[in-house]
Amino acid sequence: MVASYRRTRRAFSIEMNMLDKDMNARAGATKLDRMTDSFSDLASSPKLHVLHRYQTRLHLIHSRCIRDLAILRMHLSANASEPDMPETDIGCLPALPAGVGHENPVVPNEPSKFPVSNAANQ
Repeated sequence: MVASYRRTRRAFSIEMNMLDKDMNARAGATKLDRMTDSFSDLASSPKLHVLHRYQTRLHLIHSRCIRDLAILRMHLSANASEPDMPETDIGCLPALPAGVGHENPVVPNEPSKFPVSNAANQ
Protein backbone atom coordinates (compact mmCIF):
# COMPACT_ATOMS: atom_id res chain seq x y z
CA MET A 1 0.00 0.00 0.00
CA VAL A 2 2.77 2.37 0.94
CA ALA A 3 4.76 1.68 -2.22
CA SER A 4 1.76 2.29 -4.49
CA TYR A 5 0.88 5.47 -2.58
CA ARG A 6 4.44 6.81 -2.88
CA ARG A 7 4.60 5.95 -6.58
CA THR A 8 1.25 7.66 -7.16
CA ARG A 9 2.56 10.82 -5.48
CA ARG A 10 5.73 10.65 -7.57
CA ALA A 11 3.70 10.28 -10.79
CA PHE A 12 1.63 13.29 -9.76
CA SER A 13 4.83 15.29 -9.23
CA ILE A 14 6.11 14.22 -12.65
CA GLU A 15 2.84 15.28 -14.27
CA MET A 16 2.97 18.69 -12.55
CA ASN A 17 6.60 19.17 -13.58
CA MET A 18 5.79 18.32 -17.20
CA LEU A 19 3.00 20.87 -17.21
CA ASP A 20 5.12 23.55 -15.48
CA LYS A 21 8.03 23.09 -17.91
CA ASP A 22 5.78 23.36 -20.92
CA MET A 23 3.96 26.39 -19.48
CA ASN A 24 7.22 28.22 -18.75
CA ALA A 25 8.41 27.67 -22.33
CA ARG A 26 5.31 29.42 -23.72
CA ALA A 27 4.48 33.05 -24.15
CA GLY A 28 0.86 33.84 -23.57
CA ALA A 29 -1.47 36.54 -22.36
CA THR A 30 -2.39 34.87 -19.08
CA LYS A 31 -1.31 31.93 -17.00
CA LEU A 32 -4.59 30.18 -17.83
CA ASP A 33 -3.90 30.56 -21.58
CA ARG A 34 -0.44 29.03 -21.17
CA MET A 35 -1.84 26.20 -19.02
CA THR A 36 -4.58 25.46 -21.55
CA ASP A 37 -2.15 25.36 -24.47
CA SER A 38 0.33 23.23 -22.49
CA PHE A 39 -2.30 20.73 -21.45
CA SER A 40 -3.65 20.48 -25.00
CA ASP A 41 -0.20 19.76 -26.41
CA LEU A 42 0.70 17.27 -23.66
CA ALA A 43 -2.66 15.50 -23.98
CA SER A 44 -2.04 14.94 -27.68
CA SER A 45 1.33 13.29 -27.00
CA PRO A 46 1.71 9.72 -25.67
CA LYS A 47 3.72 10.86 -22.61
CA LEU A 48 0.69 12.07 -20.68
CA HIS A 49 -1.38 9.01 -21.63
CA VAL A 50 1.33 6.66 -20.32
CA LEU A 51 1.57 8.62 -17.09
CA HIS A 52 -2.20 8.54 -16.55
CA ARG A 53 -2.29 4.80 -17.25
CA TYR A 54 0.48 4.36 -14.66
CA GLN A 55 -1.46 6.44 -12.12
CA THR A 56 -4.63 4.45 -12.74
CA ARG A 57 -2.82 1.15 -12.24
CA LEU A 58 -1.24 2.35 -9.00
CA HIS A 59 -4.61 3.55 -7.71
CA LEU A 60 -6.10 0.12 -8.45
CA ILE A 61 -3.24 -1.63 -6.61
CA HIS A 62 -3.72 0.66 -3.60
CA SER A 63 -7.50 0.06 -3.59
CA ARG A 64 -7.03 -3.70 -3.72
CA CYS A 65 -4.58 -3.57 -0.83
CA ILE A 66 -7.11 -1.62 1.26
CA ARG A 67 -9.81 -4.17 0.39
CA ASP A 68 -7.54 -7.09 1.31
CA LEU A 69 -6.62 -5.40 4.60
CA ALA A 70 -10.30 -4.96 5.43
CA ILE A 71 -10.93 -8.66 4.71
CA LEU A 72 -7.99 -9.65 6.93
CA ARG A 73 -9.17 -7.40 9.75
CA MET A 74 -12.68 -8.83 9.54
CA HIS A 75 -11.26 -12.36 9.65
CA LEU A 76 -8.95 -11.53 12.55
CA SER A 77 -11.70 -9.95 14.62
CA ALA A 78 -13.91 -13.01 14.03
CA ASN A 79 -11.12 -15.32 15.27
CA ALA A 80 -9.84 -13.09 18.09
CA SER A 81 -10.90 -15.63 20.74
CA GLU A 82 -8.83 -18.43 19.18
CA PRO A 83 -5.30 -18.43 20.72
CA ASP A 84 -3.73 -20.96 18.31
CA MET A 85 -3.84 -19.18 14.97
CA PRO A 86 -1.54 -20.54 12.22
CA GLU A 87 1.11 -18.14 10.98
CA THR A 88 1.95 -17.41 7.36
CA ASP A 89 5.44 -17.32 5.89
CA ILE A 90 5.86 -13.68 6.90
CA GLY A 91 5.12 -14.61 10.50
CA CYS A 92 2.83 -11.75 11.48
CA LEU A 93 -0.56 -12.40 9.88
CA PRO A 94 -2.67 -15.53 10.24
CA ALA A 95 -3.42 -17.51 7.11
CA LEU A 96 -6.93 -17.24 5.72
CA PRO A 97 -8.86 -20.50 5.69
CA ALA A 98 -9.87 -21.92 2.32
CA GLY A 99 -12.66 -19.90 0.76
CA VAL A 100 -12.31 -16.82 2.98
CA GLY A 101 -11.44 -13.64 1.16
CA HIS A 102 -11.93 -15.19 -2.25
CA GLU A 103 -15.51 -14.06 -2.80
CA ASN A 104 -14.47 -11.36 -5.31
CA PRO A 105 -16.44 -8.46 -3.82
CA VAL A 106 -17.42 -5.67 -6.20
CA VAL A 107 -14.75 -2.99 -6.20
CA PRO A 108 -15.72 0.33 -7.80
CA ASN A 109 -12.25 0.84 -9.28
CA GLU A 110 -12.17 -2.51 -11.02
CA PRO A 111 -13.12 -1.92 -14.67
CA SER A 112 -13.95 -5.58 -15.35
CA LYS A 113 -17.02 -5.29 -13.09
CA PHE A 114 -18.71 -2.73 -15.31
CA PRO A 115 -20.07 -3.34 -18.81
CA VAL A 116 -18.32 -1.47 -21.59
CA SER A 117 -20.28 -0.56 -24.68
CA ASN A 118 -18.75 -1.02 -28.09
CA ALA A 119 -19.57 2.60 -28.96
CA ALA A 120 -17.18 3.83 -26.26
CA ASN A 121 -14.32 1.73 -27.61
CA GLN A 122 -14.64 3.01 -31.18
